Amino acid sequence: MARPPAGRRSGSGSDQDGRPGPPGKVYLVGAGPGDPGLITLKGMECIRKADVVLYDALIPQSLLAGAPPHAKLVYVGKRSGPGPRVQEKRQQTAENLMIRHARRGGTVVRLKGGDPFVFGRGGEEAETLRRHRIPVEFVPGVTSAIAAPAAAGIPVTHRQHASSVLFLTGHEDGGKPLSHQHLRMLAGFDGTLVLLMALRALPDLVKDLIEAGKSPDTPSAAIQWGTTPMQKSAFAPLGRLPAEVSRMGIGRPCVIVIGPVTRLATRLRWLESKPLFGKTILVTRPMDQSTALMASLEDAGARVLACPTIRIEPLAIGAALRQAFRSLDKYNYIIFTSANGVRLFFDRLAKSKRDIRDLHRAHTVAIGPETAKALQSTGIHTDVLADDFIAEGILSKLKGPHIAGSRILIPRAIEAREVLPETLRRRGARVDIVPLYRAIPEPGLRSRIRGIFDTESIDCVTFTSSSTATHFFTHAPPSLLTRRPRFLAGSIGPITTRTIRSHYSGPILTASVHTAQGLVDALIRRFRKRRP
Repeated sequence: MARPPAGRRSGSGSDQDGRPGPPGKVYLVGAGPGDPGLITLKGMECIRKADVVLYDALIPQSLLAGAPPHAKLVYVGKRSGPGPRVQEKRQQTAENLMIRHARRGGTVVRLKGGDPFVFGRGGEEAETLRRHRIPVEFVPGVTSAIAAPAAAGIPVTHRQHASSVLFLTGHEDGGKPLSHQHLRMLAGFDGTLVLLMALRALPDLVKDLIEAGKSPDTPSAAIQWGTTPMQKSAFAPLGRLPAEVSRMGIGRPCVIVIGPVTRLATRLRWLESKPLFGKTILVTRPMDQSTALMASLEDAGARVLACPTIRIEPLAIGAALRQAFRSLDKYNYIIFTSANGVRLFFDRLAKSKRDIRDLHRAHTVAIGPETAKALQSTGIHTDVLADDFIAEGILSKLKGPHIAGSRILIPRAIEAREVLPETLRRRGARVDIVPLYRAIPEPGLRSRIRGIFDTESIDCVTFTSSSTATHFFTHAPPSLLTRRPRFLAGSIGPITTRTIRSHYSGPILTASVHTAQGLVDALIRRFRKRRP
């Protein structure tokens, strides 16, 4: 949730003859409580069409990544700390930016954590925009006042425990503490109290509430980073809550809940019970292929960081590929060893003005379910699927007298293992290899790896191919590989494990099912066993 670099441009807002055009529009969008999946569909739609996104602190990076490439991303957050005067100056800056970009004709998204109208100053910003005749639309968000307690297993209302709820801020306008009149009213309130932005004032607030008549035995809770994999919860009677918060190291952002409903968390806590909760896992797969893996890890409760080590660089259509395309009706088998190979093969086929009808004689062979799924997306059924999702798995299927004399085409990466074509040739097949792509390291990989490990505590680094492992360990600072505690290397299969072991002497976990989901399942089994 760090600040990304600003984008490149926003809308122009002027007619071709230079006269000012009509103003653009500002959307006040609630980003939700922290889990990027909790933004509304309308909110995400606004981000996708934005020219400018003015975003607060705590906005998930994945939401900002949804903005179009041309969009300008501007950080305008006001994390607590500076005095009221500095806070007001920053607020004024954010409002001026909204006005300026809207007057240029841009679609401006003011992206705020939670809901803009629940202690988010959205109402003030809307009034300012109206005064300047800027069109504005409101997109509500899921407020952390409800979502954070829910993620900790606390319903803010319950028929047997609380029929009402009050949402409060930890301080009034200008940083003033809550008045004695408010405190007396709150002390007598028998529903649920939910306080936002109250952590700094918590000791004084608890003291004042108890002095005003609130029982020090009132069940209470504090939830930090609610709804995210970094969530941390503290539970204690009200009188001991500040001490428990300090003991557990609870920090901002934090939601305080006071009332009997907090007792229900002992039975209803769910997020912190997920098998990978509390684990930070690094994914090294290329960004355009890592979505499903990252989503599965997040569903299991992990905090997932992306560090793609490679990018796929297509090779130009060469003589070998052109010759293969001219002879497609001569092949008995076409073996696809990766989803990348499938995608680039059919892309090149189309660019060469050929189509899938030329494959009518060939049996298609896939090395695993992800490759078979990529084939299915082209309309091609997989005839042979390897039992073990490595080259040896294909070889166990392609044996017998019918292989001798058959023609086989293998479109693949330029740096692939030779065991498959060499073994097939020994069995009497005529094998043509067509290199389609190479894996090259991501730019700035060394500094990216160093930056992550200098600022994060990584429990596991996942590797889904030998190339991801090779480039990670080649570019990692040597001290990282001997640092204690050693991170777990999660491997998709035995070939990748062999590559990892050639670089790293730390612990390695190899998936028994050699797919991305198989790797997630292996991690779940590993970390579930180690839970206290």
